[in-house]
This record gives sequence, C-alpha cells and structure tokens, in this order.
Amino acid sequence: MHSAGGSPDPETGKEITEDESCASCRDLAGSCRWSLIWWGPAVLLLAVTASAGWWWHVAGWSLGLAWIGGLCLVNAARCGRVHCRFTGPFALAMALFVLAVGWHIVPVGRHPWHPITWTFILGWCVLYYVPEWIWGRYATQRRPHRETEGKP
Repeated sequence: MHSAGGSPDPETGKEITEDESCASCRDLAGSCRWSLIWWGPAVLLLAVTASAGWWWHVAGWSLGLAWIGGLCLVNAARCGRVHCRFTGPFALAMALFVLAVGWHIVPVGRHPWHPITWTFILGWCVLYYVPEWIWGRYATQRRPHRETEGKP
C-alpha cells in the first residue's frame, strides 16, 4: 500500500514522492503559455535588436541572453529541469561574449553577428536536447531511491 503523498513508479514499482511527480507543475516552461510569458520578452528583445545599430544590438543581445540564462538557472533550481542546468550557464556565457565582442575585446571579424547567432542556435539545440535524452527531463526522474530496510 502506498502513502497518500506518493504514487508508484510504473518502471520500478517504488513510491514516487509528491515533490518528484510535481516537478513539471513547477516548470516555468511547462506550457506554451508560460514559456511565452517568461521567455517571450527576451526572445523578442533578441529579435528586435538583431537588425538595430551596433550598440542596440550589443545591449539587446546581452540583456536578452542574460535574461534567458537567469531564468534557466531559476528553473533548474525550481523544478530540476535537466537542460536548464546546461542552457543557463551557456546563455550567460554568450551574454558575456556578446559584451566582449561589442566592446571590441574579442575580435570576431567584420561581421560577428552571424557566427554569434549560429553559435547560440546550435549550442542551444545541442544543450537542450542531448542532456534530456541522456538523463531525462527532470533531475528527480533519475534520482536513485534509498532503501531503508534494516537500517536505523
């Protein structure tokens, strides 16, 4: 018999706690609507400033990427979303890279925005799909259950 706070895992038959089963309900990107609310402004900022002047582009992209990275880290802590543990630091690193390119600290050539854009898109796709393919959608899905039988 299972306690009122959990349900059996279909794979192992062991009890899943309410905390583990509700990770998806705490996911900031758990639905299309919430994804648009949380990530939409940052994506819009990236899109709007992509064809703006140099400093608008630098400011818009560094702020937009920092917003995305910060939200991913919050989401990773909030619900254990696996890809957020990778995409969050990646987006923050890209924001710093954009600032370094914008201030001409890192030379990328005459047209830096194309390689920056493609690096972000390809890096994001890999870091979004591969970790969840390996470890599952939420960190709580792969957390081992402790056996307490016969232990104090």
